[in-house]
Amino acid sequence: MSGHQYIPSPSAILLETFKRYGLALWQRAWLLVLLGLVGLLAGYFYSKGQTPMYTGSLQLMSLRSAQEQASDLTRNMSDDQISEMYAQLTNLASFNQEVTRRSGAFGFVSGYALPGSQMIVLNAQSPQPEAIESLLNTATAVLADDIRQLQAARYLEIETTLTVQLENLAETIHTTQIAINARYDVLVAAEKTTLEDQIYQLRQQLESLRAAARLDSERISQAQTRLISAQQAYTVLLQTNRVAASKDAEVTRLERTLTLYQNLYNNLLFSRESARLSRIQGTPGVVQLGDPLVLPFPVSPRTSRNTFLAGAAGLIAAFALIVALEFLDDTLTDGDSIRQRLGLHVLGWIRESPPENQPVVEKELRSPASEVYRSLRVNLAFSGVDYPVRSLLLTSAAAGEGKTTIAVNLAGVMAQSGLKVLLIDANLRRPAVHRLLDLQNRTGLSDLFRTELALTELIQVYNGKNKAIFGVLTSGALPPNPLEVLSSERMSRILREALDIFDVILLDSSPLIASDALILAARVDGVLLVGQIRKTRFDALRSSLEQLVRGRARVLGLVVNRVSGRDRLLRNWGEYNYFRDLDRRK
Repeated sequence: MSGHQYIPSPSAILLETFKRYGLALWQRAWLLVLLGLVGLLAGYFYSKGQTPMYTGSLQLMSLRSAQEQASDLTRNMSDDQISEMYAQLTNLASFNQEVTRRSGAFGFVSGYALPGSQMIVLNAQSPQPEAIESLLNTATAVLADDIRQLQAARYLEIETTLTVQLENLAETIHTTQIAINARYDVLVAAEKTTLEDQIYQLRQQLESLRAAARLDSERISQAQTRLISAQQAYTVLLQTNRVAASKDAEVTRLERTLTLYQNLYNNLLFSRESARLSRIQGTPGVVQLGDPLVLPFPVSPRTSRNTFLAGAAGLIAAFALIVALEFLDDTLTDGDSIRQRLGLHVLGWIRESPPENQPVVEKELRSPASEVYRSLRVNLAFSGVDYPVRSLLLTSAAAGEGKTTIAVNLAGVMAQSGLKVLLIDANLRRPAVHRLLDLQNRTGLSDLFRTELALTELIQVYNGKNKAIFGVLTSGALPPNPLEVLSSERMSRILREALDIFDVILLDSSPLIASDALILAARVDGVLLVGQIRKTRFDALRSSLEQLVRGRARVLGLVVNRVSGRDRLLRNWGEYNYFRDLDRRK
């Protein structure tokens, strides 16, 4: 269902937006002229106050080493990559500090590499034209020194790494040599024992042959030869303390490992000495091509360009300021704009009043604060001529619009008119009705979903002054799933049961930033949107209205809250004098 509203087409919204901003620019054309003129004057006097700057340039070429090594910093870089890296060195703050210190001239030097070449261009700026050449020549020398130091640091790092490797390898060689000597000691002891046993046996055999009854000269000679050979081997073993490595596989393996370590040590030693020599001899650098080129006229400030740009910046700033002011003022301001931009009727203008712990309608019945709510009640009655409104949902586009206060006072004026009213706090996220009416909230709406309590057992009666007496169903304990609770069939049965008891039901729901209000909107006879003047934005209200229409809700209209006598909204509707007269009568 839909009430008295329509949704403007996108083209109508766009046209209205263009008209609005165009009118704002026309009304504030003086601001465009003023800021444009201020920009022009500021740009002109700023340029005139600047010190003239002169400039010059110098071309360099990056070089590689004649014999590049694997440790060279630029070995894996192309020529244009080398030039780009060297050009970046000229943009460091330390580079310019060193150039200024050496040259003794005031200025600034920067560089860039020409793409696809080895060329580097140095640019120098200074308020002193005679200092340009000195700055460029000094910058060339400083750049060469920086490159040399950069490459030297690279070689020094390699030397340090190789030294650590050499020390570790020397320790490994020493450990392997100890292992070999220990193995040789074991083998020598075993060989010594074997030779001693062999010599002893040969001597016993020789004595037996000589003591025989029949001497065998040939066998004695052979025994003597073997004995002499064994004694010589024993003597050599004692002198060398070594045995043949081929006799033991472990010794063979250790000696081969030792040889491998020694060769690796020699190679690392050679690499370290090569790196040290390269560091001492020099590194790739740059060479100067020609003499510096110095322009005889200052290149800055450019007074004409700066004046024009400053004027343009002033105009842009003024335009942006006007648009920003108009955009930031995209809030409720008057009834005409509300009807044109939203297609909604404004059913009530609620005056701004200090916060109180009781409905304002309990005070004097003819007070201006009470009259606006009676006017709202009458307008709602007319909105429901064809389709009576017995269940009404109050919601807003955002939090803090004052819908709970309006709901409480609306319930009061309806009760004063003789209707039996029930106010339900359906905001299961941030309920506020119980605080405004000073009621307990230990039990309430949520208990109807988790207990067997009847609706009549949970309804509290608010006994206000001046017959502002109505039923209140507070929220109760907040459920973890308010959306599922409000969208359940049980909620529909609760509303039907309440309508059997009461004449009118008012539901104070959460703002439309949550989906709770959309669920309830489709289950009531009408929806009343609440907005706050100079706070609620049209975009937010338009989005909320579109959501309600898509949900087939019947939107009755809009209530504008916290309106003061100074607001043009009241004056546009001819109500300012009415309120003023009421205040005077009071």
